[in-house]
Amino acid sequence: MRSPQARARRQNISNGHGQASAVRARDPLASVTGRIGYAWDRFLGYVKLGGAFQRSTYSLLVAGLTGATASETRFGWTAGIGGEYAFLDWLTVFVEYDYYDFGTKTSALIRTRSSAQRAIYSP
Repeated sequence: MRSPQARARRQNISNGHGQASAVRARDPLASVTGRIGYAWDRFLGYVKLGGAFQRSTYSLLVAGLTGATASETRFGWTAGIGGEYAFLDWLTVFVEYDYYDFGTKTSALIRTRSSAQRAIYSP
């Protein structure tokens, strides 16, 4: 498993006082789904639907130092379609496509030393 920094997304921003970088790191997501399908001999075709959640961490870097941080757990939904084939009674292979939606949200990062300056970062 890679570290959250390996999945980080960096965006350069300007706050009127110089350059800064906003970094978003996503931890692995999790989902709980149910599936319903139809079987033809040894093949099962199905659709699935359920809920999902993901933890995200945001950082504001100014001159390479962390100026502000925030974290949240976002909840959303997932839907998918797939197929599973049984080569033997104990050996199956499946292919599946999953779509995840966590909505759109803007997070405010407030500088820890002074609340007078703040930067807005939209993931």
